[in-house]
Amino acid sequence: MPGPAVELLHVGKTYREGDSERAVLSDVSVAIAPAEIVVLVGRSGSGKSTLLNLIPLLSVEENLLLPLELNGKADAAGVARARGLLERVGLGDRGASRPERLSGGEQQRVAIARALVHDPGLILADEPTGTLDAETAAAVLALLDGLAREAGKTVVMVTHSREVVGVADRIFDVQRGRLVEAPAAAGAPGRSGASARGA
Repeated sequence: MPGPAVELLHVGKTYREGDSERAVLSDVSVAIAPAEIVVLVGRSGSGKSTLLNLIPLLSVEENLLLPLELNGKADAAGVARARGLLERVGLGDRGASRPERLSGGEQQRVAIARALVHDPGLILADEPTGTLDAETAAAVLALLDGLAREAGKTVVMVTHSREVVGVADRIFDVQRGRLVEAPAAAGAPGRSGASARGA
């Protein structure tokens, strides 16, 4: 049986606030199986989010090609993959645009496409549908779901969205610095995967 795609063992994170320290993660241990979709939920400031940026001096297409160039894969196939991903997130006609010309939702779609362009085995997404209209959000969710179900990618998402939670195999609520596994949403795929340990 294959090992986990991601495994955390006794992970902690503490921030100093004035004279005191605040633990946002405390002794977190969890294993996530290959091709599993995991969703992290929790109140704002609970420790679940990751910062997503765009590079403002590059065009949309250049933003997508940058990871490929850094890995020596910005060939014709890489350019075709980047353009195909822009089409799949609804931005096929915006490749020459600069990020400042895009709406917040469009910038988020560029960030999603850039994260996928080098065909990673693990996809980490922070509120991937948070600023998207319902139709585009559904398309992005379908893309991420398809990558897990058909291409065997592991997906870990932070969200407040019920729609995102609905595609999860497993859901973890971040509570007082710990991951508490919650029941999968009704109608979710619910495939068996690695279980949390010590959460």
